[in-house]
Amino acid sequence: MSEPSEPKDNKDQNRKQIYAEIGPFLGLGVQLAVTVVIMALIGNWLDEKFHKAPLFLIIGAFFGAFAGMYNFIKAALDIEKKSKK
Repeated sequence: MSEPSEPKDNKDQNRKQIYAEIGPFLGLGVQLAVTVVIMALIGNWLDEKFHKAPLFLIIGAFFGAFAGMYNFIKAALDIEKKSKK
């Protein structure tokens, strides 16, 4: 026989608590990817403008990756610090 399940209100409350805990982390990966893509696109545009392909594309992609990772780590540490309070 099946065991009694939790009341619906308790499940909804648990689900809301889980989303509140992981919510701040959900956008960090997207933010990292967007930073890299935008910087690569700017590098590509500069390559076309100055005819130096693929120099600025590579520089832009690396700069975007470093800037995105810096922002990602900083935001993750800030979220962690807020959650401990």
